[in-house]
Amino acid sequence: MDMLAINDQIEKVKVGDIITVRNGLAKVLKETGRIKLIVDKWGKVETAQGVSISNLNHANNISAVEYELVPANRK
Repeated sequence: MDMLAINDQIEKVKVGDIITVRNGLAKVLKETGRIKLIVDKWGKVETAQGVSISNLNHANNISAVEYELVPANRK
């Protein structure tokens, strides 16, 4: 997953941190099928408290799935 952050949000995120994102936007990139998380000026990024890497649900890794936008058949 890729993440785009702005201003003071950048300083709050470090490699390996577990974070909480509020009012973020997730987009599927057509070129790669990866998910991009966008946190703009209305979003909030915080370091998650009381969460460790050992109790994360690794079975539900949505970045491991490639998504494709399929047009609906409209008449």
